Amino acid sequence: MTILTVKDLTKSFTLHHQSDAKIIALWGVNFSLEAGSCLVLRGPSGAGKSSLLRTIYGNYIAASGEIYVHHKGERVELCDASPRTILNIRKNTMGYVSQFLRVVPRVTTLQIVANPLLECGIGEEEAFEKARSILTRLNIPERLWMLAPATFSGGEQQRVNIAHGFISDHPLLLLDEPTASLDEANRDVVIEMINEKRAQGVAILGIFHDSVVREAVADDYYDLTVGDDTSD
Repeated sequence: MTILTVKDLTKSFTLHHQSDAKIIALWGVNFSLEAGSCLVLRGPSGAGKSSLLRTIYGNYIAASGEIYVHHKGERVELCDASPRTILNIRKNTMGYVSQFLRVVPRVTTLQIVANPLLECGIGEEEAFEKARSILTRLNIPERLWMLAPATFSGGEQQRVNIAHGFISDHPLLLLDEPTASLDEANRDVVIEMINEKRAQGVAILGIFHDSVVREAVADDYYDLTVGDDTSD
């Protein structure tokens, strides 16, 4: 089953502080992604890889083209979807692990990780048990669970980010350099988690600069070579 389809997608940025100059980030992007497969985005820095993920997730507005997601048995076009529909898709269908952890200050690590399940109506006991389990697997010490992650190391914050993104059963996961701040042992744990998701039928679209990770998880590649996006 096709989970994600991108057709003729274009994205540009207007630099209002530089005489409204335009930067083309994405041009004519076309691919589809099947359930249980991992498509890895390739291209040099500035090719638009991160911008593509953000556009699919709805953080950026496409200039033109179409993005279709299989959501609750229907094929939904995201470029014309309402904000409410986008939020519902994020809640139930499409997860996203970015390069940076962005959370409400003073919320505990355990709460942050459990929140996606609580928002879907899962009971507190089950949600927090799953949160404890995934934090343990990602080697986040229990002494940190009741602390806010703002003062954690970069690697610890990224593992909290991964736990938050992986705890739900989303059919589609967008991964933007999830292992960038991790040591070898924790990188290998994340590789295992990605491959478990694939085995469960989750479709994954990812950016992985680590060749070990790419080779371990990729079913196919999509090359992005055109664009001047400086946000990667």
